Amino acid sequence: MADVPALDFGSTPRWGVQVWARRHLLVGSSPTPWSPVDPHPARTNAASPVPVTPLPPPPLPGVPLGSTVDAQGCSHVRVAWSLPGGADVRTCIIWEVNETSLRQRAGLPARAPDSTLPGQRLLDLRNAYDAMTQTQRRATFRRLVEVDGAVRTHDVTLPKGSNDIHLFVVTTMTKTGIESPWPGGGAPHEHFQAVMAPRLRRPAPPLARPSIALDGTVTISLYAASSIAVQRFRLHRTTSEDAARDVATMGPAFAEVIVTTVPGPTDLDPVLGQPIYSATWTGTLPGRWDPWLLRAVAVPVDVVPQKAERGLPSPASDVVDLLVPPGPPELEPLAADVWGADHRGVVVRTATTAPPRVLPAGVHRLDGDAGALDVASVDLQDVPTTALTTAPAGAATAPVLEQGTRVAGQSPLALWFTRPVAADPVDVRVRLVDPFGREVVRELTVPGWVAPPPDISVSIVDVFAIAGRGVHLGIVTDASYRRRPPYVMEIVAQQRLLGPLPLGPLTPGGALGGGVRPGGPFLPRVPLGPPFGPPVGPPLRPRSLSGSFPLDEIPLADGGFPSSSEIVVVRNRVRRGLNPPPPYEGFIPLVGPLRITVSIVSPEGQRVTEVHTG
Repeated sequence: MADVPALDFGSTPRWGVQVWARRHLLVGSSPTPWSPVDPHPARTNAASPVPVTPLPPPPLPGVPLGSTVDAQGCSHVRVAWSLPGGADVRTCIIWEVNETSLRQRAGLPARAPDSTLPGQRLLDLRNAYDAMTQTQRRATFRRLVEVDGAVRTHDVTLPKGSNDIHLFVVTTMTKTGIESPWPGGGAPHEHFQAVMAPRLRRPAPPLARPSIALDGTVTISLYAASSIAVQRFRLHRTTSEDAARDVATMGPAFAEVIVTTVPGPTDLDPVLGQPIYSATWTGTLPGRWDPWLLRAVAVPVDVVPQKAERGLPSPASDVVDLLVPPGPPELEPLAADVWGADHRGVVVRTATTAPPRVLPAGVHRLDGDAGALDVASVDLQDVPTTALTTAPAGAATAPVLEQGTRVAGQSPLALWFTRPVAADPVDVRVRLVDPFGREVVRELTVPGWVAPPPDISVSIVDVFAIAGRGVHLGIVTDASYRRRPPYVMEIVAQQRLLGPLPLGPLTPGGALGGGVRPGGPFLPRVPLGPPFGPPVGPPLRPRSLSGSFPLDEIPLADGGFPSSSEIVVVRNRVRRGLNPPPPYEGFIPLVGPLRITVSIVSPEGQRVTEVHTG
């Protein structure tokens, strides 16, 4: 034995010593030489501080579970630990033992009874481990893997198909190669981590039972038999039969229903013998003429720690359908146009959102009337589809319904018919009836056709009387006399109604000086004698004249108007200057106050008129 001074490991982590030895003999030369011979002494070293023991995370309630099995059928475990800051650690060592090995080392049966819950099995392992000596505990575990000292977690793959609980302990090794003691302070089992591959539980496919009330409220009753508690139901919907083949193609769930009631002891499925979990969803679905296809999925709780179970969503339920009809049919307001050279043809246009096909509930039908003509009832899908640009041939004798290409969810409709007289208004009614008998009616009164005024003008200018002969007038119009067929000028002159002649003298100072012109300045004077008496005799009958003059046949003016008892019209040559004559001049061989009407009529029958009263 040799005393050594106190060593400071704070600044020097490792101390070494060199040793030489010799013996003192009672017989022979003594002492013996130093051994080993110099310069090769015996050497040893010491290192410190003592390695730290890692701290495992606090244990979870029940049995901690590994991951759901991967593609190779293996579950994964994440072993975690913590170390004080600045600890001298080169590597961390992970130790592992399975449930079967630990039970055999502890003198327990290799397997627990099948009815024993994993939570009870874990409790038995903890008790058996605590009853072992420190040496037995360490001898039970096998060295699994070493990781870098900076690592604090490690993924461990459990054996494929393992149903055992696996225990893990972590120790450390310092940079000087000294391992930490086996953890055992306090309750020894607090230093290992227990985990097992989860036992997957999936509820049976649920049942969905939908119904609809008169006010459109939808109720879906949901049921699922399951050995693991069902937490909620997911509801999926679609109108596509192809998409409904798999719940994954139906899109996200439109509703989730929480299970709020716990099944009683008697609420068991008669076939599976498992508790029945139920829920009810109440709400509304968008109205559609195609039925909704519904499927439900039962979602259990995530884990049941005592049973080491992990819940998975159930397979989807069978597809159930529910028809939620939309509101009454939609029909756009009517709008009318005129077609045909005689303007007797009428087309009334509208549009509807009703689908033109046979629906699960039936079909939409159209009917109505156009004036005195009935529009026969027809299924919407049987209405012929056209471009709606040309009147069908049958529209000359009976109303014809057509539909256009469906665009943006609407089908344009057109009703073609011919009315007897173009100028007569006609009442039109179109009715759409849906498969449930609900109807919408649109009505329109199509006004009679009125020819639009021509794009020309006419004016009467320079009206003056020629004593004893008639009235001269100038006419200005922008209608061309070169057009073929020609524009036509029509002139109508009417004498204003004359009363009976008054007899008797005027009062003294009469303005007319012994007579008046009862018919105007162009009639002969009528002498009146004193006193001015009441009118006697029949009224004078007015005369009227008219004439029609194609502009291309009106002759050029040639020094005045010929003598005639009819209206005469001439055309002046175009002249420039301050006061050029009007393009046309006319002479009306009537005297007295007149009402003169001048009209220009186009070849299409359009008319523009000017009236002069004098």
